[in-house]
Amino acid sequence: MLPSFPESHKEMTEIRNTQMFDALYSVSPILTQIPVRAQKEGKKNSFQDEQGAIKETDYKLVSIPIQIKMEEARGLTMEQFIEVAREPGTGMGKEMLRRLFEMLDNVTKETGNVVNAGGNPISYDLLLTLLEKVQVDFSSDGNPIWPSLTLGSEALTHFKQQFPEWLKDPAFQQRLTTIVERKREEFYEREACRRLVD
Repeated sequence: MLPSFPESHKEMTEIRNTQMFDALYSVSPILTQIPVRAQKEGKKNSFQDEQGAIKETDYKLVSIPIQIKMEEARGLTMEQFIEVAREPGTGMGKEMLRRLFEMLDNVTKETGNVVNAGGNPISYDLLLTLLEKVQVDFSSDGNPIWPSLTLGSEALTHFKQQFPEWLKDPAFQQRLTTIVERKREEFYEREACRRLVD
C-alpha cells in the first residue's frame, strides 16, 4: 500500500485552487467587478431589467478540458505545479470574458445603445455619444461614478494620448458638463423612485 500524505495533499489542493482562481481573475479586471450570487437549488433563474421585463437566465455548461497524466505530474517543481494549476483558470477567465462581451453585444443591440466607431479611432464626439447612452451613478457628494471603458491595446494607447487634449477643449468640457448634469438628474430620479425591498 502506498503511503498517504493528507496534510501535503490538503496544502497542494489549496495552492492549486488559489492559483486557479487568481489566473481566472487575472484575465481581465472586469471579472473582479461582477457580483456573484450563488444559486443553491433549482434549474431556472430570472431577473427584472430596467424596463420591467422579466428575463430568464440562460444557463450554459462551461468546461475547460485539461489533461495531465499521473506520470507527468511526478517530480514537478513548484513553478511547474503552479503553471499547471493556472491553466484551467486562465481558460475559464477567457471564456467568461468572451461570453460577457457576447451578452453585452446582444443587450446593447436590443436596447439600441450601440455606438459604432466604424473601425476609426475613438474621438471625443464618439466618447460623449457613448456617455450619453449609458447609465451613470453618483457618489454621496454628487460626483459621477463613471463606468469602465474597455479598449483594445491600440485604441487604449490612442485614447491615453488624446484624452488630456480633449479635456483642454472648452467645447468638450461644456458638452461633458451638460451630460453630467443630465445624468445627475436621472440618477436622483431613479433613487427617488426606487422600490424598497424587504
